[in-house]
Amino acid sequence: MSCEGVEVQIGKLSKQDVIDLTSQYQKGESTTTELAKEYGISQSGLYWLLKHKGLCGTRVKRLEVGDQLKIVSLYEQGMSSLAIARMLDVDNSTVFRTLRRYDKASRSISEANGGVKSEIIPEVCEKYQRGSMSKDLAAEYGVSQSTIARILNRNGVELRGRGGYDNIEHALKGEKRFSPVRKTFLYVYTLKRFPGYLKIGISVDPPHRAENPEYGESLLHPPYEFDSRVEAYFLESVILQETVEFAMCPEELEEKWNGWTEVRNIDFEALTEVVEWAFNELSDLGVWQFGYFHVPMTELQRQQCLEMAQGPA
Repeated sequence: MSCEGVEVQIGKLSKQDVIDLTSQYQKGESTTTELAKEYGISQSGLYWLLKHKGLCGTRVKRLEVGDQLKIVSLYEQGMSSLAIARMLDVDNSTVFRTLRRYDKASRSISEANGGVKSEIIPEVCEKYQRGSMSKDLAAEYGVSQSTIARILNRNGVELRGRGGYDNIEHALKGEKRFSPVRKTFLYVYTLKRFPGYLKIGISVDPPHRAENPEYGESLLHPPYEFDSRVEAYFLESVILQETVEFAMCPEELEEKWNGWTEVRNIDFEALTEVVEWAFNELSDLGVWQFGYFHVPMTELQRQQCLEMAQGPA
């Protein structure tokens, strides 16, 4: 859907519709998914409206001390933050903030690195930069090639043969493919030759992306639309992280195809649940708080996100 398409959708809403919709949103009466369906607009259209009304990042739930302690207890018992959020019917950012407040969120760093201990991440990056292949590093550290690729990407190391690959540092600085700021879309495609596999990605030109010979059917109608690549990239990063257990790529494509680290062997219905949850979080928190709470990154980068979320001093 084009930018004009989003504005046309919003233009069809009456002034009262906009008042009612924004009121429901601020009161927390409905999720963004429910609001989009109720008012007959796409989630991209709703996000555009909330953003231009200055409402993204204004709806954050607070918990009583008893509930906070319950979150900490469940986490210490081994339950993931997403599972806790679903059990207590709160958003994942609420759980994450609570864990950070009680200094219990350190496990998330290891989880974000696919089980690789944070202290050996520099070693992995150095070996790759000195010529080691990702498949050899995966075998050495007992993880998948996708995990190695994510570690390299997250730490600003470009994968060989993939110039311009997005990473957190470029996103924070607004450089490379994040400049100039332009419309970017989140998409999901089937893989034509490999049933059951889905390719998640972002693009400024979805029709051109569809020409990729490996792509089959487009499953998001329309693709999710954002004003900037940072928003789309952060959302994509979280979706890929939340579906890491389904990270699997046909051997024929590994290391040989640009999109292999973004392939998931997952049912589309299950993926949709993750996409909608992540999109709701982005809408509720705004892009920089969303990045701070959810996107895998270093502590220094997380602090930069927090500073941008807070705005000029």
